Amino acid sequence: VHQYLDVLKQLGDTEEAAAKRQEWLERCLSRTEEMQGLITDWLTLARIESETLSRRRIGVDLGRIVPGILRSYEDMAAKRGVTFDADVPENSYVVLGDPNCVTVLLDNLIVNAVKYNRPGGRVTVTVDQLDGDVVISIADTGLGIPVEYREYLFDEFFRIKEDGAEAATGSGLGLPICKRIVSEMGGSIEVESEEAVGSTFRVRLPVYRGEAGASAPEEAQSELEFAQDIDR
Repeated sequence: VHQYLDVLKQLGDTEEAAAKRQEWLERCLSRTEEMQGLITDWLTLARIESETLSRRRIGVDLGRIVPGILRSYEDMAAKRGVTFDADVPENSYVVLGDPNCVTVLLDNLIVNAVKYNRPGGRVTVTVDQLDGDVVISIADTGLGIPVEYREYLFDEFFRIKEDGAEAATGSGLGLPICKRIVSEMGGSIEVESEEAVGSTFRVRLPVYRGEAGASAPEEAQSELEFAQDIDR
């Protein structure tokens, strides 16, 4: 950013310089957004590790959270020619966890599905129930993930450098954060991918039988904490 600002200082007042100035200002903005994203991801990871992000345990209705997240990224998707398709009815799928954590989890997965998609592509979000778990699937029609990289996807700072993926910026912390959150909630995350076809990230979380927004019963809370202690 400092280098870009030095260039701006040296530009004159001609029409050509004005166009150049706009170009470099946009580069500065892009770089600062990247740095802001990195700082945000670092802070999120630190809060997860210190357990200050995921202390609350209440019923979280995915049917209320998912539509809001998709709306917040409609402009980003439209600029890339990507459309959303979601089937998540309210009051049908409730998980036990912290609403902030669930939002961060879905934010990261949906943003990745948009960034690594192709123009005219689609992001499909579905929620189902299987064997006592809520299963969230986020599928894209993008680049796909080469087989040799898949085992590293959830490693901190790992990013794929492939044709078409070079323009997608990020900190390399999004998926590790997702894995930490899912683990804290007693669930699992996996990915299926086919190159040049797309990828599907599938999250399984324990279903919550109580009402959305209600705190977990004491016995359920104890069981959850016990399970987390075993995982650690």
